[in-house]
Amino acid sequence: MQRKYPRLRKSLLANISCILLFILLNIPAHAQNYQPFLTVQAGNAFVEGKALYVLSGGTVGGTIAEQAFMIDLSVPWNTSSPAYKRIPLGPLANWFPSAMSADGQKLFALARGEAFVFDIPSSNWSQIFSYPAADEIAGCAATDPGTGKIFIPFAYKLPSGTSRAMMIVDLKTNSYTSDNSTFPVPNQSIYAATWNAQLRSLLYSSYGAMYTYNPSDRWKSFNPPPGLRASHSYCMVSSSSGSIVVLFGGFSTDLNASVGDIFILDARTLVWKKGASTQSGDVRRSPACAVSNGYFIAWGGDQGNTRSIVPSDHLIVVYNLKTDKWTSGYMETNPTDSETPSNADSKEASGASGSIGLILGVVGGAIVIGLILGGIIENRVRKSRSKSSSSPVPTNVAYVDAKPNNDKDPEEGIEATNKGKRTVQEGAFGSESESQNPHSCTIGSESATQYSHSLQSQSMPRHPHKLFVSGQDK
Repeated sequence: MQRKYPRLRKSLLANISCILLFILLNIPAHAQNYQPFLTVQAGNAFVEGKALYVLSGGTVGGTIAEQAFMIDLSVPWNTSSPAYKRIPLGPLANWFPSAMSADGQKLFALARGEAFVFDIPSSNWSQIFSYPAADEIAGCAATDPGTGKIFIPFAYKLPSGTSRAMMIVDLKTNSYTSDNSTFPVPNQSIYAATWNAQLRSLLYSSYGAMYTYNPSDRWKSFNPPPGLRASHSYCMVSSSSGSIVVLFGGFSTDLNASVGDIFILDARTLVWKKGASTQSGDVRRSPACAVSNGYFIAWGGDQGNTRSIVPSDHLIVVYNLKTDKWTSGYMETNPTDSETPSNADSKEASGASGSIGLILGVVGGAIVIGLILGGIIENRVRKSRSKSSSSPVPTNVAYVDAKPNNDKDPEEGIEATNKGKRTVQEGAFGSESESQNPHSCTIGSESATQYSHSLQSQSMPRHPHKLFVSGQDK
């Protein structure tokens, strides 16, 4: 008589369910549709080929955003569904300098007179020093990859109280010094800056003027892009090799509006060229920017003095530096070039279908694997049963007429062997490793507001946002 093993099958189904649950929990973050909300003047820095980090910033309503996330630059994605991932909250402010360490393992931020470092491998924030006078400026920080030092124009306040100097931060000692050499321009709180490896200098720009700086040669004049319309609030970033510098967006005081111009500098020939202008929905000032794998990426920002909202389907824009065209995809095989707002619906649908397709593909694959394993186990059970039933019955045994023992279930042995094996181990989800390119820029708007800030401790707790209180406009 054929025996059935319902308990064995139940155990197999339970194990398959656990496998499916583990796989679904490990689907990439961007497939889970995390969507950050729009901010302007956010702290930002990037590691080429790894991630663009975006910290806090101001909301359209004028409040401080409790938000921190990264955009994954190691994988392809479409502008309708970028590869977003949350990170722990850090300093809550807008319009503040931030930069990557030379090794790409730490994110530095100077906000409201306090300096903080986010350790990427451990995913922890810590405070490294206080400098209240730095709360009076807002601009960019840039890292020299050769020395690892971070340079912040106008951040250091001289004893006179009226003039300011270059602050130089050393993350090896968590300390700062200053270069008190005279700036070529008056004190500015609205500027863009990036370190360029080819020029071996910090490249500084504000209100149409441009200069280079390094500790040896100090300040030197540099030719700005011809036809630059933006007065301020543009972003400026360099590639890790230093071969190019990209300047994008900003606000034009002549036009009283944000612009979408993009300029690319060939740092070897020192020649600027103007790229294709953006569509009207993509113009912006004070975005978070990066250069990675032959693409320029800009996230967030606003479109004017009234903080006009950037359309939700244009929250992030991508420029292909090889084809000199705006495109809908970062590292995608067949992106849509020169995209217009009319494509928005089809983009959203393709992004959603891509996420659903990924989930269904993973689940389907897991089911196939489970069925194969089930077939193998079932086959082994049948072979074992066949060997047992084909054993010869002894002919010299005297049988005793007795009642059968119904106390034991023939499947009890199978149940016993499966006990203790039906546990689910929860996977530990570690942080992503990052690497090299410490070039960053954060720029502010002309009408920045100042905020009060109080810090309760010198070390960051598990929920650092409790240390940072959104201030009120003066």
